Amino acid sequence: MNSNIPDFAAHSKLHPEGRVFNDDLLTNPGDLEYAKSQFPEAFHLLDHPDLRSTFATYEKAANKARAWVRWLGFLAVTSGMIALLSAATEPLWHHLKYEEALTVVFELCGLLAAAVAGGSLWLGPWRKRWLESRFMTERLRQWHFQLLVRKGSEIEALLGQPTPKSLETFKAERKKLFDGFLHDFVRKLDSRMDTLANDPDFAGDWLHQPPTNFSNNSRALGHVFEVYRRLRFNHQYDYATHKLSESTDRPIWQFLKWPLLRQESAIRGWGSFCFIAALLCSIVVIVNRYFEIKPSIAPYLGGATLSLAIVGIALRTIQDGLGITKDIERYRDYRGKVRRSLLCFEESIDQHKKLRLMEEMELAVVDELRGFLRTHRNAAFVL
Repeated sequence: MNSNIPDFAAHSKLHPEGRVFNDDLLTNPGDLEYAKSQFPEAFHLLDHPDLRSTFATYEKAANKARAWVRWLGFLAVTSGMIALLSAATEPLWHHLKYEEALTVVFELCGLLAAAVAGGSLWLGPWRKRWLESRFMTERLRQWHFQLLVRKGSEIEALLGQPTPKSLETFKAERKKLFDGFLHDFVRKLDSRMDTLANDPDFAGDWLHQPPTNFSNNSRALGHVFEVYRRLRFNHQYDYATHKLSESTDRPIWQFLKWPLLRQESAIRGWGSFCFIAALLCSIVVIVNRYFEIKPSIAPYLGGATLSLAIVGIALRTIQDGLGITKDIERYRDYRGKVRRSLLCFEESIDQHKKLRLMEEMELAVVDELRGFLRTHRNAAFVL
């Protein structure tokens, strides 16, 4: 049994930036050459330029929209925090020369926070674009790998008789299937996404209908199993493990690119510091008032106590808005499912059992996407 789970990910060493993504679809420089050397018999099955091109378009849109959602969310929380801090510290600045200007700025921050967090001004459209684009990228990925599971006779014709004619026939059939998939999804992303998230019975988990079976003891299955193990099982396990990493070498200003557990740990640490500091300030306020040590500092201590509490609440709002906790739970469950399926897959010598495990893996991937959509559609940056 092969226990070195992320073996195909070793190809990332060829990239100076380190961790790479989407190499399962061969989208990065050098991926095609590497896959051709690793899977020479099945390379034409993996090389799908039209899919990569379509995937790149939606991937770019998803990343751009996600960045806008997160930065607008941060803007909403920051603006709301400033508005609340102004109320908490009003006794300290109401006598200043620019009191009216400060009041206007603080009120505008409050209005901006409400507008952005409410979703009707900026955040809502960007969130919709992000989720729809991400939904499409993952459905494209599922379409690619479900082909290995559901189109046995077509794959056998390609791998069993590797001739120019069989390759041309396979590419023509694949193009027909892919064009039909795009026709069914591209103009209906909103309804397709809502159906997957809310109505699993009609979600159409399987994107290749009707399926065709591999023949018993098919020679093509050996190639398919190796491709699927390395590019699907291993890749998904490696990605979930990366998302659950507790360490990072990225600086604080790249917080959004930190692994989820590192983000959660940092926010909890900062939040705990704020609430402990606010508690200590409260204790000092009580002691100062009881013993009348220095009455003049009481307003400052009160303002500091409220300010620290507000910052702590803002941090918790960011955590909820990013969906960090739910993402961690989802990735933990998903990684466990992938690992169990992979171990059974590696231990089994029965071809039919291996195919069933591949089908279970594809259904687990769909469930993971469903959980992602539900988490981030309902997440909100509301202070």
